[in-house]
Amino acid sequence: MKILGYVLLGLGYLYSFVMLWVNVIHWWGTGAVWAFIFSPVLALFIPLIAWIVEGTFPVLLFAGWGAMALGAIITNSASKD
Repeated sequence: MKILGYVLLGLGYLYSFVMLWVNVIHWWGTGAVWAFIFSPVLALFIPLIAWIVEGTFPVLLFAGWGAMALGAIITNSASKD
């Protein structure tokens, strides 16, 4: 079970990270790299910005976050055994 938790955690993180970069580069172009270097807290607001800019709720991004949370819960509960 612990391996499943790590897999969910890793895949959810990787998916969320890639989706974040794709959206930001799509909106800001190459200036996105500088935005993240000088404003790392901006990553917390990307789902809100995506919702406002695109007009659709970023369900898949929150699904990635949910996979990470589920993986963390599984890993934590499996390590107590």
